Amino acid sequence: MKAGWQQTTLGAVAQVGAGNSAPQGEALFSDGVYPFFRTSDAGRIRFGDITESTDKLNEKGIEGLRKFPAGTILFPKSGASTFLNHRVMMAVDGYVSSHLATIVGDESKVDRRFLLYFLGTVSAQDLVQDHAYPSLNLPLISGIPIFLPPLPEQHRIVAILDEAFNGIATARANAEKNLQNARALFESYLQSVFTERGEGWEEKPLGELCDFLNGFAFKSSDAVADSGIQLEPVQNLLSKRARNAR
Repeated sequence: MKAGWQQTTLGAVAQVGAGNSAPQGEALFSDGVYPFFRTSDAGRIRFGDITESTDKLNEKGIEGLRKFPAGTILFPKSGASTFLNHRVMMAVDGYVSSHLATIVGDESKVDRRFLLYFLGTVSAQDLVQDHAYPSLNLPLISGIPIFLPPLPEQHRIVAILDEAFNGIATARANAEKNLQNARALFESYLQSVFTERGEGWEEKPLGELCDFLNGFAFKSSDAVADSGIQLEPVQNLLSKRARNAR
């Protein structure tokens, strides 16, 4: 450990809590304006600042709920999303689902963005004891050890990491734009090839060029286990495709 750094725990430098149970009923979200952050919202951002939630509560919906301030770090603590290690910081005040731990750093001890970057290095897989039922309780999260430099050094580190993070975001955006441009160029060329036909091209029905065959209709009782053939119902394939698209 570097000179001037101290070892402590997350709970000693931040208030660790949990969100609220999700309000039930569409009437509590109708025409809502107050953000209600869920694990799916954290998953959309994965790491960094979060400003928008998919669901928003109305005045009736926020009754009895605790509001969390901007600067609160959201840390998935239960369910499958726990192992995805998403770490986001609220950029606006809002309300939070109970599946998320809420971490509010004591600014007299820790730079909240320094805390966000640090928590990005914490793997839930190393904390969860029963991987079949991923769950992290608040005492366990509060006990996460952390090495802290003095506040001025924290600010300096955050400035460096912010610059690098912004550079990565810009590079990613440029790469995605280049990919979109390349795809559009390919599709445009493909379209021109098959619409602007050259000399000697012929137009024929597809059936003259290939054969169309139906698949085999297996029954669940058919003995195919010994053959090594694995049968997948269509609904299973659609479910897998939906999961991969998330």
